[in-house]
Amino acid sequence: MDVESGYLPIQSLDIEAESKITFDLYVNLPLNQKYLLYRKKGGVLATSNLVKFSTGNVKNFFIHKDDYNEFVKYVAVRIKSLVGKETGSEESKKVMTAAAKAILSSTFAEADPAMTGALISNLNDITSMIIDSALESSKKYNKETFKKFCELAKRGTDYQKHPVNVTSLAVLMTLGLGYNNEKILSDMAMAGLLHDIGTSKLSPSVIAKAHSPEQLNYVERAGLYRHPEYTLQILKEKKVKASPFFETLVIQHHEEFNGFGYPRGVRGFNLNELAQVLRVADELDHLICSGYSSASESKVSVTELMDRLHRDKVIEPTLCHRLRHLLV
Repeated sequence: MDVESGYLPIQSLDIEAESKITFDLYVNLPLNQKYLLYRKKGGVLATSNLVKFSTGNVKNFFIHKDDYNEFVKYVAVRIKSLVGKETGSEESKKVMTAAAKAILSSTFAEADPAMTGALISNLNDITSMIIDSALESSKKYNKETFKKFCELAKRGTDYQKHPVNVTSLAVLMTLGLGYNNEKILSDMAMAGLLHDIGTSKLSPSVIAKAHSPEQLNYVERAGLYRHPEYTLQILKEKKVKASPFFETLVIQHHEEFNGFGYPRGVRGFNLNELAQVLRVADELDHLICSGYSSASESKVSVTELMDRLHRDKVIEPTLCHRLRHLLV
């Protein structure tokens, strides 16, 4: 985000040719740093114009920060149109990656930390739009369940917001990696919502230190390390049907590529790639809740997080690089 001007750069791939845009679109004049209105809301960009932008010297369009929500919804609709389609083409994957990156990187580039938190909350509505069709076709899950969680998150505590925030981030990163299968997305969405319900078997003091287990004693740590298993136990007790893939996402979301994760110490390529994506989403939301004071600190914090996950081999190195590309 250009803090002083209030304009946000977006890639030409974020715009769909021959369709109406829902926000004002600007271009920047590098010599005098002025922003000129290029297309008004409701305007259409011809394919030839977009090709010129993507291949020319002008790399970015710009939107005003006041239009950010409209832009995110616009991109979400584009992504949703690709969900469930068995195109598998490189072009469709390119569009999905660019769209997911536009939402994620723009959110973490926001100058005001309070605004970043607000934008993360907005992503909950956007994610609901994206996975709407996926949940519609799922026999295991219900759209209303997801919407109820989202409503609870809006008026609840940070603890209640956490699973919805994790879901939004995980689904967007999953799409950014090129996955558009409805079953995969619905399982990821519900795993994000339910991944931590096993902590209900733990004391509040243990939950409060979940991201600092070194502060817990041996017994407390042992309990914390079992919370993914507790989650599956609770779902079985409640007779909630879950796919093997969903169970893998939940049971492995605290495992590490280096083998030092929990509860089972799974290591290397035995780990599911999307379980690792869920882990990164969990870490990102903890980072957001921890707070930061400036845009530069936000970027540094996300970069430092990805550096740590790569350095300590918590996340498979190639996957870590791909996720970093989506986030910053």
